[in-house]
Amino acid sequence: MLDECIEFLEKRIISSSLGSSFQYEIIVVSDGSTDETVKVANEYAKKLGTEKLRVLELENNRGKGGAVRLGMQSARGSLLLFADADGATKFSDLAKVESSLSNLINCDYLKEPVIVEEQLGISIGSRAHLEEEAVASRSFFRTILMYGFHFLVWLFAI
Repeated sequence: MLDECIEFLEKRIISSSLGSSFQYEIIVVSDGSTDETVKVANEYAKKLGTEKLRVLELENNRGKGGAVRLGMQSARGSLLLFADADGATKFSDLAKVESSLSNLINCDYLKEPVIVEEQLGISIGSRAHLEEEAVASRSFFRTILMYGFHFLVWLFAI
């Protein structure tokens, strides 16, 4: 996933109409994982530098919410994107989310920088309509939880 992410962002720097003003930062948050996530991410950070890739490691498992919160609070940019490391989301879909956000805050952020204190917005992408084409596989239990969550959202929010 890091390869895809870096390739996408580096191509965007080259093809950007903003030229050198487009910058990115990747934050990898390890939520107390015991695999080699931190080691692999640190190797990428050595290649790219800490201005482009930072690795945060939680010693105690805080759950997904805690890891996402730490990553978002540590970000230095004005436009933030969160993606799971399962590779189910393709970075090429980022343009759709950015376009939605741009419409929401009513500014063309690609031509004029957004001052976060003055313009706040959130755009959430969903793969729910792509259920048949799912890239990441999930366990039967996780599928039941997903449908249960969708039902609760439908019941209480729609």
